[in-house]
Amino acid sequence: MGKTLKILLVAFTIAVFLIGTGLYFIYSKNKESQKQVGENINKQIDAASDMARKTVVDMLGVSLQTYYLKNHIAPGSLQDFVSLGIASSIPNDPETKEPIFYEVLEDQPEACVIYFHLSSGEKTQAFCSPQTK
Repeated sequence: MGKTLKILLVAFTIAVFLIGTGLYFIYSKNKESQKQVGENINKQIDAASDMARKTVVDMLGVSLQTYYLKNHIAPGSLQDFVSLGIASSIPNDPETKEPIFYEVLEDQPEACVIYFHLSSGEKTQAFCSPQTK
């Protein structure tokens, strides 16, 4: 093999190595960017779901307080929300599809609380009795 051919082969090998290394770094950086974009999208989905949860709790809370002011008692169960006309259906969490949490308070059986868990783990809640906290 001639000297020129050896030099071309070494130059070609070096060029392939440099191009491969450059592509690897571009791909790695692009992969990091994709990860950040994915994380941002997940945060936006969580924020939108939390906003939907808060809106449902706020709207249903007003209906429950109105019901409580008229009747001075909390509905007995989630199913009563529909049969009493408080809601057209039992609201579900936008992500988990689980129904809204509902409790009649043990220390105040005439009062109740509704809530969803937010993405942060905190609760967004409303009480059917305005003076309950």
